[in-house]
Amino acid sequence: QVIIDFISQIHQLKSEKKENTKNNHKSSAKKLSLFAILFICLQTSGFAITYFSRVSGNWNLAGTWSTVAYGNPVNAGTFPVAGDIVNIGNGYTINIASNISCATLNVGQGVSGILAYQSAGTYSATISGNVTINTGAKIWYNTAVNRTHQFSVGGNIANFVIVDFYVAPSQLVNLTFY
Repeated sequence: QVIIDFISQIHQLKSEKKENTKNNHKSSAKKLSLFAILFICLQTSGFAITYFSRVSGNWNLAGTWSTVAYGNPVNAGTFPVAGDIVNIGNGYTINIASNISCATLNVGQGVSGILAYQSAGTYSATISGNVTINTGAKIWYNTAVNRTHQFSVGGNIANFVIVDFYVAPSQLVNLTFY
């Protein structure tokens, strides 16, 4: 939407340029400059944050994550959201206890690591890019509570060990590629 608005502003300025006097040209140039600066500022604030599991815990708690390295207590005071890169390390279990989103998901570092759906509610995970489940790691729903969760992926899944989305006919996770 921002790009469309930017192009629209450029077209309007071109039209004004043809119709207006030289003084109005300066005004149009100022408007374009201000709009370009605003556009650049909006784009630079949209960078993804890379998160690493700090402790085992719920995805939607800032204390579960580090923005520096695995096990590091430094965090920006947030948890991963759409557009972010998520890394779940060896020895950590991250629980999906609310609807979650991210751009890229990496589970495990080659030994272990778990992303587990909880049974308190019905939850969805939306990963807009790629998912990697490394050796020794797993993504699963393993609770005998009737729930139908969602796992949606916009990219590829590279699975080197376990994705277990089925417990029973009414205890499962639907996998969708979009």
